[in-house]
Amino acid sequence: VTHFSTSGDLHINVPARMASRTGANNDNALILYDGRPSDEVMATLQATPVSDKTKETYAQENAVFTIWLYDKDADSFINDEILESLHKANEEDQELPTSARHRPRLRRAIKEHLLAVN
Repeated sequence: VTHFSTSGDLHINVPARMASRTGANNDNALILYDGRPSDEVMATLQATPVSDKTKETYAQENAVFTIWLYDKDADSFINDEILESLHKANEEDQELPTSARHRPRLRRAIKEHLLAVN
């Protein structure tokens, strides 16, 4: 599960089976006991280049999931400031019958937030 905040922070919750089984003091663990990747893993991830096309593809796929969360009123999973902009975009989409179904403004707002993470 990934959580985005408006400050650009990206929070990743790692499944328990990936966490170090020996605790936070295990310096060899890729994923620390508290679910945080080790400094070595973070440095590798940050140094790995990701193309703009890949970012766009991920944003599109994650937008579908975020719309599903939004429709299920899963407000606890979406940052309040981001949620406010999503409400505004959704209201704009509902004003026009052609965009009410496809919700282009809502999709665009979500993708902008997702792409702003980097």
